[in-house]
Amino acid sequence: MSEQNHSDVLNGLLVRLYRSLLQYGVECCSAWTSDAQAHEQQALEEMAARQRESVGQLVELLTARGLAIDFGNFADYSELHYVSLKFLLGKLIDDQQQVIAALEAGLAALGNDSEAAWLVREVLAVEKMNLSRLRDMASAKSAVHA
Repeated sequence: MSEQNHSDVLNGLLVRLYRSLLQYGVECCSAWTSDAQAHEQQALEEMAARQRESVGQLVELLTARGLAIDFGNFADYSELHYVSLKFLLGKLIDDQQQVIAALEAGLAALGNDSEAAWLVREVLAVEKMNLSRLRDMASAKSAVHA
């Protein structure tokens, strides 16, 4: 695969991370949290911050290669502005699974680009930790409401 195709893959992954539901939720949907949910809000903010760090690493790699960067746009998540945290967690888990699938597909597409593949593997590990944490939060919410 050519360097241009690799840059397209990397930029696509950058957009998928930067415009994920987790990023949108932290930026736009804090209305669904109460003081009692401050711990969950903090956890989501921490996960989003780790995701933004990954975006920064992708930007650095693309910039070092002299490539233009497209940050993309958010999907229309406006129907999620006033939902419960329990409901949103389910949507976050679904989206996080899609992020991981995109990273895995991107990793496969990078072939012998060892520098990019290493970075995507690192990002994938972070996103899998985020998914695990989201699942733990959802399980705790379900246990409380059971």
